[in-house]
Amino acid sequence: MEVDIRKGIDDTINSKVQIFHEKTRNGIVLFEKDKFPKILNSSYDPLLLNIINCSFLAKNRLNEFFTIIEPFVEFNLAKNIFEIEESKISELRKVLSNVDFSGIDLLEILPVDAKTEHLGFLGKTRANTTSLMAKDNGKILSLENFGSKASKKFDITFSNNLLHDNPSIEDEKHSNVCRAMEIYAILSDLTKKDGYSVHCHGAYISSLHETYFQFLGFKVIDYFRVAEGPYNFGIILKKLNNKEITGEEFNYLYAEMKKRNPIRYR
Repeated sequence: MEVDIRKGIDDTINSKVQIFHEKTRNGIVLFEKDKFPKILNSSYDPLLLNIINCSFLAKNRLNEFFTIIEPFVEFNLAKNIFEIEESKISELRKVLSNVDFSGIDLLEILPVDAKTEHLGFLGKTRANTTSLMAKDNGKILSLENFGSKASKKFDITFSNNLLHDNPSIEDEKHSNVCRAMEIYAILSDLTKKDGYSVHCHGAYISSLHETYFQFLGFKVIDYFRVAEGPYNFGIILKKLNNKEITGEEFNYLYAEMKKRNPIRYR
């Protein structure tokens, strides 16, 4: 996906656009580990800019995204530098919070101990934000019951600090790996065709699941490290079709994956 270059733009901007293309994949801006702009100075920072980036793509406004971030980014292809200058974060936060995402539908699946400051920030953009708890009063979100909690599909689905061993996905009947794979299936069912699903901070965020994602109708856009540590991975998925998966299909698929790799899919 290209950012258009209008005739007459000076060479400095042309050079920045070239670097922008070097640092994007399918229109998604790719930052180096620990170089994500500290919009809220929280664990949601790597997630927030990706959600905003995907919202511009869903609106078919990638050029506008480039125009917004260009004044705040240090571009240097020779030194492989593409990062937001920290001295400009406050102004960038203000500009991004004033973007109008009316009509964009966002869904977050929350862990039991989730922070909520990011929801206030996203609310300023006028996006429609919905939240579901992975576990609420002991009741687990599943393929059998998610339809009673969310009756539509969303442009962007996301999670933070959810897809790893924690109380949010624990289930006496299933392993945490199985529960994480089920959450991916739920998210796939809730993501619109050509929509995006973005996740940060999890041990069960992995490029090794690519074949499984393909079955769900997801394409892996980027798999990246957020920071050091066993849970600090991120992934961006794009929904390519209208594929939906039932609980019965998931159980069959997971049983087959477990046969092939009982250590990973325990």
